[in-house]
Amino acid sequence: MVNINCRVCSPCKPSSHLRKVKKSKSDTREVKEWTPIDIITGDFKILNEEAFRGPNIFYMLSIGFNGMFENVTERYTKSLIFNKYKRSEMLNEVLNEITKIYNGGELKNTYSDDPENISLLKHLQEQDFQENISDFKNDEVYCLENELKENEIVWPPETQPIGEVRNYHIYSRKSVKKLYTPEQLFEKGRVIKENEKPLKYIFETFKSEDYADLSNSFTKPLYGKWQTKKWDSGFS
Repeated sequence: MVNINCRVCSPCKPSSHLRKVKKSKSDTREVKEWTPIDIITGDFKILNEEAFRGPNIFYMLSIGFNGMFENVTERYTKSLIFNKYKRSEMLNEVLNEITKIYNGGELKNTYSDDPENISLLKHLQEQDFQENISDFKNDEVYCLENELKENEIVWPPETQPIGEVRNYHIYSRKSVKKLYTPEQLFEKGRVIKENEKPLKYIFETFKSEDYADLSNSFTKPLYGKWQTKKWDSGFS
């Protein structure tokens, strides 16, 4: 049983609402505000300061019109970037599972088309990053391009880096996706869709049982889960 203390339930208004920043008269852009909910008091739209006090606010979650849950904690604070947020990163898989429960299946997250995600990208680009490459090792929020594992890829292809350190691009960890071999996917009950091409290849070496001095190398294709479908055994 997981005990999670939650008070403010999002979707929430943009950070300007929390900071009480007034909109400039020259700014004629249409404002699409979200609705914050205090699930303790039952208040809608208006949140008192009390709702944001205390050490229990770790995550800010948004719910899009298509039902997609998104972790937008870094959009609303700088103090958590290298502190509590790093140590208590909520796995994106959890949000995906919640999405499946309420929507009857996994939805495609149109990251590059979402105005909120574009705003989040800009916010992340304004952060002060570490200067040492070693500081990014196994970081749960950011990833250097040279730290990608052989079974990882930045996806989708149009994903923009959020910064740079020593000529290496920095990406949000959310943009780093894990890849699998067909065998690994089959163990998960999934098969590759037709006409899907491998995103990467890995080299594997094995030694001959008959001739210990001889070894063979071969490549294995890697695919993302979004390139697969559930395996149909044909039995009802």
